[in-house]
Amino acid sequence: MADEAAAHSDGGDPRRARALSALIDEHFSGRDAEIDSGLRSALADEFAALLATIAGRPRGVDLTGVPAFLVDDLHELGLPLAAGGELRWGHDIMVCDISRPVLDAQGNLLLPPIAELMQLSSLALRPVRGFIGTRLGLRLQTAAGVALHLFEDAAVLVSRCDVPLGGFLYGPQPGQRHGVSLQPGGHQLITW
Repeated sequence: MADEAAAHSDGGDPRRARALSALIDEHFSGRDAEIDSGLRSALADEFAALLATIAGRPRGVDLTGVPAFLVDDLHELGLPLAAGGELRWGHDIMVCDISRPVLDAQGNLLLPPIAELMQLSSLALRPVRGFIGTRLGLRLQTAAGVALHLFEDAAVLVSRCDVPLGGFLYGPQPGQRHGVSLQPGGHQLITW
């Protein structure tokens, strides 16, 4: 079994969580994030500590193909986004005129329009989590509202919810399971 370490933040404002997710995206994608300068400054030490722990490259859906207006919503679903990620928007994942997420015959993920997708229950989002598990080897089992930032050697989970959340992150090794415990606006770092 891989070595595992987990670090938690105490949580706080979900607005801080969105800003932390945006800082991670900005750092690894080169896309400028719109973050209040005071909030950016307040998160500097926390962000630096996270970066010091992560050595592997980012994994997920390549950010270069994702329309900027969808990034925040896709994070809410737990879909890992990464500059240079191995999955492609418009090829492996696409939006179609359907009512709930499904996998097509080739194993690609088809999503309903984002406004409809964001209204679905966590149970209805299972195909999204299953797709990530199949394609990237890790499956997140939590309520919607947890951003998953995935790396070769770590995962950073960021709660965007205003209630405490728990669950599991399965993988990267078969049979491996990591406990997830997030306070509102908090984050958890899991390494392997």
